[in-house]
Amino acid sequence: MIHKNLIKASLESLIFYKRAISPYVSGQCNFSITCSEYAQKTISSKGIIKGLFLSIARIIICSLYPIIKRFNLSNKKISLKIFFFFSLLFIICISCTNFSPQGGWSNVVKDTNQEEFYVISDEGRLFQIQFNDQIPMINWSYPEEENGTSYSSPIIRQNSVIGATYKCKGQACQGDIVELDKLSGEVLWKKTIPSKINSNLIIINDTLFVASLNNEKEDKINDASIYMISLKEGAIGEIIGKIPIEGEIWSGIHSYGEENIIVGTMKGMIYSYNVDELLSVKNKKYSEALIFSHKFPHAINSPLAVHNKRLFFGDIAGNFYSIKLEDFKNNQLDKIKILTTNEWIINNPIFLNDEVYLFTLNGDIYVLDFDTNEVKDKFSIDKIVVGDPIILSDASDQKFLIPTEKKGIEIVSNNGFEKGSSLGNYPTDKKLYSTPLIDGRTLLIHTQDGEILFFSIKSRDLIYCLDLNKGSVCD
Repeated sequence: MIHKNLIKASLESLIFYKRAISPYVSGQCNFSITCSEYAQKTISSKGIIKGLFLSIARIIICSLYPIIKRFNLSNKKISLKIFFFFSLLFIICISCTNFSPQGGWSNVVKDTNQEEFYVISDEGRLFQIQFNDQIPMINWSYPEEENGTSYSSPIIRQNSVIGATYKCKGQACQGDIVELDKLSGEVLWKKTIPSKINSNLIIINDTLFVASLNNEKEDKINDASIYMISLKEGAIGEIIGKIPIEGEIWSGIHSYGEENIIVGTMKGMIYSYNVDELLSVKNKKYSEALIFSHKFPHAINSPLAVHNKRLFFGDIAGNFYSIKLEDFKNNQLDKIKILTTNEWIINNPIFLNDEVYLFTLNGDIYVLDFDTNEVKDKFSIDKIVVGDPIILSDASDQKFLIPTEKKGIEIVSNNGFEKGSSLGNYPTDKKLYSTPLIDGRTLLIHTQDGEILFFSIKSRDLIYCLDLNKGSVCD
């Protein structure tokens, strides 16, 4: 059973690599079927140990192929010595390398009251941006030096802003949550937890909810926690609860109604809690606040979207689920509507009237009936979608702005006979993982390497580029 679970986990990881990581890595495989495809077949047929060994050997051979071809190393003995030398070097490098995550996932968030913008860069620094004579400038940043990375967007409060970052040293990671004064950028409070911090933070009832991944090796069941941090006077910044969760939370915490939170995990679990009851439980009996929970067959890697009392989400196998919250609560899971796309869904859908617009990683756009989850129409932009699409509308026109990997923001029509067709793009070859922001006649885009691009919405010209890490205009 353990062996089968290891094989299943390995195969799902390889599917994840092929669909979510491989497209972002430059270069081309030297074999007719790629190394990830070979690894899937080998692990399935040979088992986990032999399969992994053969897969690693093939990756090494694939990496050495250009060298062998370049120098025409046809002598088998020489080639064999080079193979074992680089194999040893590969193992040493892997054992010494800390694979730090890349940032640049934060959306640009606007404070509509003060006309200011906030974003967390790929270096884990939170910035306030203001316009001075129509030129965007950095007003302050925190901290002054690089502070890891972030997968979370800032949360704006009345007179402050909250950000979360994390950094790792080997296997040990720590996350920092900080609240800063808007005017000065000074720290109001800061809390450090022994874990990574994953995406989407929310505030309900003066309580900040943070999704984390545990570091405790002895915790073999609950791989994540939901931290509850008080934002009330007298206890601000204090951890008032830590809810254990089975499985890593990739998409953070989501809310529905006024007092409910919901999360999905990489062990296929969905949990929903009532916040009032969470804050009143005694002796850490958080199960008393549980509205519902259920284990699904595959890892849940998409955001959880609730609209008109119905829950939508996707899993690692490319299934897109739709279910009424009431049916979920009553355990009537036979009423779940499932669409199989065979593609990853890592973005929030868009809800328009009685339709759901679903965007897959490989650029397919499904138009679904809201109640039945059945396909009404389908388009494709043939590009990798890496952030949440948004709608650009005027009196007679409606378009989708879709962030794509190194192809800028694709513009797709949602009108009449042009529906689903490309209308061009806001061009950039920078990698994007964030969602664009419309601000009047300007479109703001945060790139993975810490630049904010300002486009004219009408002309699509790049009118300004601000390098956050350098604190100046882009080169």
